[in-house]
Amino acid sequence: TLVYPYTTLGFGGRCDLIANVCTNYGRMETWILDYKTGKHYMVDPVMQLAAYANCQEAFYTKDGWLAGNNPLPPIQKRGIVYLNGDGTYELIEVPQDDYVFDTFLDLRKAYAGVKQIEMWERAYKRGKA
Repeated sequence: TLVYPYTTLGFGGRCDLIANVCTNYGRMETWILDYKTGKHYMVDPVMQLAAYANCQEAFYTKDGWLAGNNPLPPIQKRGIVYLNGDGTYELIEVPQDDYVFDTFLDLRKAYAGVKQIEMWERAYKRGKA
């Protein structure tokens, strides 16, 4: 389970795979991967991977309470693995520029703003605004 360490934005989730991969040159790279089936839509998974790459691994108490976070290893590559119905797959390395994560954060803030307005609207309709 991954969580963003700055809880005011409140996001996290479960990524599909973080793996150390040996390159053709004998160097190790850490990849974060998202598996997908169906059509090739890339915008959402690219932003999802950017978000996950900036998260930390959550750890919990025996009772299931969040106990803290551990930083992830540095992520060198991000990729989407499209799983095809015939058993084949396609690995697509995606951008990991800062603009992708910045775009995700902007959209997350806009979403939070819309939710605040909706809360106000519900209170207004109940006569409590």
